[in-house]
Amino acid sequence: MIHEERLLGVDIRVVACIESLAEKVMKQMNRELIIIFGFRSLEEQTKLYEQGRSAPGKIVTRAQAGQSPHNFNCAVDTWVMSDDGKSIDWNNIEFKNIARSHAALVSDKIVWGGNFQSLSDFPHWELKNWRMVRAKVEKIIPNTINNN
Repeated sequence: MIHEERLLGVDIRVVACIESLAEKVMKQMNRELIIIFGFRSLEEQTKLYEQGRSAPGKIVTRAQAGQSPHNFNCAVDTWVMSDDGKSIDWNNIEFKNIARSHAALVSDKIVWGGNFQSLSDFPHWELKNWRMVRAKVEKIIPNTINNN
């Protein structure tokens, strides 16, 4: 995996899901996964949220700070690299099919963004009960999360 260090601190169930997905992709496609995002600070989330709104660029998230599982070490964004390993192959249908089948196997604990009802987020994998983690953080350290 490329940028495996981005998995540091991420919930072990999400990491295990991504590691097994990476093994399948290597075995079936002979390609590596790249970890795009793991943990994302509240500040980083705010910057991403502002993109396409009050800052230049395309809108890339609907989640404000404190509303994303990335803010609680409960999500990873990953995708497959191109054949030559020099770029991300965003349009790879074979990878989407592998991801779809993998998502069915881990659906008791992990949610794949490709199965989101309102807006598909194909690179995204999150802990099914991440909002419970968020609630525990808010209980332990009140007023640290933007509750919009």
